[in-house]
Order: sequence, then C-alpha cells, then structure tokens
Amino acid sequence: MDITNKEILYSRPLLSVQDIINYIDKGEKYISNNVNDDPISAVEYLGAIILNPTYQREYRSTIKEESLIIESILCNIPIPEVFLVQVPNNLCQIRNVMDGRHRLNAIYRFVKGKYKLQGFSLVKNIDDYNGKSFNEIPNDAKIRILTYKISVLEFSPLSDDDIERELFTRYNKATKPLEAQEIRYATYISNTSQYVSRFIKQLQPNSALYKAYNITDSRSKTQKVHQNIFVILSIIEYGLNPQYYKSTEIADNYMRIKSVEYRENKENVENTRNIFQKFNEFVTIIATNIKYPFSIRLFEYKTGAGNYLFRTGVSMFVAALFYYFYLNFKEPNFFNEFNLLLNTISNSIGTDDICNSNSKIMSKGFLKLFEEHKFETNNIKFNDSLFIELKNKLNANT
Repeated sequence: MDITNKEILYSRPLLSVQDIINYIDKGEKYISNNVNDDPISAVEYLGAIILNPTYQREYRSTIKEESLIIESILCNIPIPEVFLVQVPNNLCQIRNVMDGRHRLNAIYRFVKGKYKLQGFSLVKNIDDYNGKSFNEIPNDAKIRILTYKISVLEFSPLSDDDIERELFTRYNKATKPLEAQEIRYATYISNTSQYVSRFIKQLQPNSALYKAYNITDSRSKTQKVHQNIFVILSIIEYGLNPQYYKSTEIADNYMRIKSVEYRENKENVENTRNIFQKFNEFVTIIATNIKYPFSIRLFEYKTGAGNYLFRTGVSMFVAALFYYFYLNFKEPNFFNEFNLLLNTISNSIGTDDICNSNSKIMSKGFLKLFEEHKFETNNIKFNDSLFIELKNKLNANT
C-alpha cells in the first residue's frame, strides 16, 4: 500500500480523563443504538471514541496491568500518547482508537467501577488504593484522575480504510516494546552502567573477549550482552547470592545498588573497573585454549561452530571461580590445573545445573566442592573466608 501521495492531516490535543470517559460513553451508545448519520445524532454523539476498531487486538490486560496505568496517573507519570483517527464522511466526527486501546480501556473500566486496584507500590498511603474501586478511593485522588491530561495524536479523516490499516501496521512495526535490560538502563543511572557500555563498544571484533562475550548485533541492540556483564560484575564484586533465582534478578539488583551509590555519591567505579579488568585477564587466558569460555565448551572442549556460544550459567560459574579461589592464572602450568578443577566441579555440581543459571543451586554446588573435595593445586587455592561467607548466605536463605 503506497500512502506517500496521500495527504494525512493530524492535530495533537490534550484531553482530560473526564472528557475521554464522556467520549467513550458516547461511542458505546453510538454502537449500541445503531445511530444513523443525521444532524440530530451528530450533536448527541459528537466526537465519540470507539475503543475497539476491527483491526485492534483482543483485549488481554490483567487487572494488575490496568492498575499500573491508574497508579501512573496518580503519580503524575506521563501516559504514552494515544492515536485516534476520525471516521470519514461522518457528521458525528466519530474517532477510532488506532493505538492506546489498552491504556484507555484500563482508565475507562476503573472509573466505571469494573475492577479494584492491585499492586500499587509508588503512591503514598497504599492502603487507600489496593483493593479499592474508583468510588472507594479518596476524593482528591478521583479529582486527580479525572483532570489528568492525556496527549492525543488525532488524524483527520483518511481517504479509505486501507490507509487507516496501513498507518496502524506501520506504527506497530516502527515501535517495539523495550527489552527488560533497556528499561533497567533507562531507570538505574550510574557510572558503572556507562562504563559497561563503553567496554562493549570498544571491544575489537577479532579479540578474544569479543568472541568470549559473543558480541552480536542482536545481543548488543537488545542489551543482552550488557545484562550478562552486570550478572558477572555482581558475582566478582559480591559473590553468589542464593536469594536470587534468575540471572535477570541478579542484574536488576546489581544495577539498583550502583544507581543508589551514584545518587548518594558513593559509587566507586574505579574499583569495579579494576576487578573487571583482572577478571577479563583470567577469561583471556582461558580463551587461548577454549574459544568460547562462557559456553558448554568450557567442560566439553568442543572447537566447532554451534549454538549457545554464550551461556549465562557458565559465565556465572566462571565469575564464581574467580571470586572464591585464589587463581595464579598467569603461571605456565595453570591451565592444566584448571582443567582438573573443571572435571572435579562438573562431577560435583553437574553441567546441567551450571547451565540453568540458578544462583541457589550453584551456591550449594560450590559449598559442596569446598566442604567435601577441598580441591587445591599449586596455582589454585580456596579463599576460605569467602566460602564461609557463602555458607552464611545459604543458611540465611533457607
């Protein structure tokens, strides 16, 4: 569909929630009454908003997701712009929702008493909201909601339905939801985050670390590489934390810590940089023998191409080795001793558990290695105090 020669006019009004509710009410009546397009109807239904044009997806928001829209309004957090398009040849100036139906529906349903709020966490006096319907919340909150202004991008009538559908399709192709790690980057500002971004950008494509971290366009654009590195940094600075089941939780907690330190002027990014540089020296030594040291090849010694060139669980494991052991990795015989350690650990923990990225299982495996095997060589020694620290973490988490 070529729309390049079509004139598309639009405006950007600000509409209060109260006005939007009234327009949606008109739209509901317009549909249910099967209104004919005549001057009398045009006055009664003028500007009606139709929430569900035929091209819109099925409404699937949960009550908790709807509640977050309401909490955003109460906290004066901007709601993303809503797209409306006027129906052609219609005296009532009916408007279809091109984008933003879920947001408008959440607001409309709440004001109409269709659900009770869930999951509020940002507002003051949370008990005034969670489990409450619109009529049950404080009056000043009702006023804040009804007077809240929403930005609207409103298109004038388009020449045919195909253009309207094409605009909707193009808009949804052009805008993609943020990845979880992108949201973390936008939320948790710190010097450490900036350092990690610079580190990734400065890696040379043919370098051992570039391959080790499996830098690809897709992994970089979605910030998967960034997330992987934040998990590693958390472990090499603070050790394993059995409290967190998923690696994403580890990354989130680490970035939150650094953001708080940054705001309180306590962040020591130089210390982080020095630890990470030393860790990468260790990784480079491994990479001289194993091309992808953060993959299952660390244990199986494969050399060919294949999938999963970076496994988060393996990277966590390597980071934990670095944290809990004294490693003289620059010594000539180190790698032979390192292979013996890998064999012992894979028998003790199991490579499947390592690849599953479960911090609690990995913590138990490392503690078992410390208490039962006591594997040590000339260039690999246990850091006893850190293993005791890990045992205390596990006991506190049971």
